[in-house]
Amino acid sequence: MNPVEDRIQRELSYLDLNLFLDFDRHPIYGFLYYSVKQQMQDGTKPLTVVDWCVGDTPLPLSEDIVDRVRAQEGDLRESIAQATVNNAARQELLRQERLTAQDEIAQEFHKWDKRGFVKLPTGITSSD
Repeated sequence: MNPVEDRIQRELSYLDLNLFLDFDRHPIYGFLYYSVKQQMQDGTKPLTVVDWCVGDTPLPLSEDIVDRVRAQEGDLRESIAQATVNNAARQELLRQERLTAQDEIAQEFHKWDKRGFVKLPTGITSSD
């Protein structure tokens, strides 16, 4: 990191220990630009707080990026809380879908073989 990046990272850490300076690639134009991200507590993908570019132009790194983060601080806390709730709900939904799919597979195996024991894909044997 260069001295400007170091100074900005220290200021971001002062605001919140989970904030960090990062690079992103613009999805349309392909250039790299700075962004500030928040590491999520639940281990999911970091939340982007600020993209430091305007349209098709990356902005030069300056301490203004920290001011933009400060300006969004109330919105940021609310967004993080909402994202955490949404991620937890999504994880629970995925878990329920996996359990349902496993149950359907097990029931399908039991339907096919009426002779007694059926070898399940997991190697577990069960009787009908």
